[in-house]
Amino acid sequence: FLPFSGGSAPAVISSTTGSPTITTDAGASVYKYTGDGTLVVGTAGIVRILVQSGGGGGGKTYAGGGGAGSFEELASVFLAAGTYDVKVGAGGAGGTANVGTVGGASTFGFIPTAGGGGGGGYPTAPTTGGSGGGGCSGAAGAFNTGAATTATILGGPVGFAGGNAASAGPNYGGGGGGGAGSVGAAGTTTVGGAGGSGVNSDISVLNTNVGYAGGGGGGSNGGTAGTATSGGGAGSNTSSAAGSNGTQYLGGGGGGGGATSTSTFSNGGNGGSGSVLVRVG
Repeated sequence: FLPFSGGSAPAVISSTTGSPTITTDAGASVYKYTGDGTLVVGTAGIVRILVQSGGGGGGKTYAGGGGAGSFEELASVFLAAGTYDVKVGAGGAGGTANVGTVGGASTFGFIPTAGGGGGGGYPTAPTTGGSGGGGCSGAAGAFNTGAATTATILGGPVGFAGGNAASAGPNYGGGGGGGAGSVGAAGTTTVGGAGGSGVNSDISVLNTNVGYAGGGGGGSNGGTAGTATSGGGAGSNTSSAAGSNGTQYLGGGGGGGGATSTSTFSNGGNGGSGSVLVRVG
C-alpha cells in the first residue's frame, strides 16, 4: 500500500476474518477491528486507515502514568488487491510492584506502530514506547525522568515523552504519561502530572470526533492525582483505589497508583487496548 492523493476509486473489500464490526456512515463502510484478523481487498483502490496501539500500564509506588500507544491515521491510502493482516495490541497491565507493562503493538499490513510505555514505579524507571511512561517520585534519581517515545512512521515521531516526577514530598507527584498529542505534564511535590493530550479522529462518523491515545495521569501520595483525557486513565491519590484504566479500544495509558501513607500503595491502572479501523468510500 502507498499514501495517495490522486483521484482513484475506493477499494472493494471482498471478505474479512476476525469478525470486525462493520458500520455505514455517509455512504462509506467502516471496518473496526478490536481483535486480530484479515482484510481482503478484491479490487484495488483508496481507503482511510487508523491504527491505534495499546496503552502502557500505570506504575505502582509514587507512580507515573502509562504512555499512550502510538496513533497513526492515513487519510488516503492506495491498497492493491490482496490480503492484509490486522493485529490489535492489548493494553499493558498496571504495575503491581513498580513499573507498568508496555502495551501491545497494533498493525495493518506494514504500518509500523508501538505500544505505550509503562509508567515508572519507585525505584524503577518508566519505559519507552509509542508514547513514554511518566517518571516516578519518592526520592531524587534517574527514575524521576519521563521516558521517551520510540515510534515513528514515514520518518517522523507519532508520540511524546512522559513527564518528569517530583523528587520530593509531601505528596510526591508522579509524571503524566505521554500522549499522541503532547508530552505528559510533570508531577509536583503536591500534584500528579496530567497525562499528555490525545488526538481526535472522525473516521467512524464524519464530523464527530473521538479522542484517542491520551496519556495516563500520575499518582500522588494523598495530594491531587493527575488527570487524563482522550482515553487515558486518571491517577490515584489513595491506597484504597488503583489508578484508573485506559479506555478500551482507544489506546490510552493507565493511571499511576496512589497512596495515603508511605507504606501502602495502590496498583497502577491498565492501559487501554488498541484498535484498527478502515473506512472505505
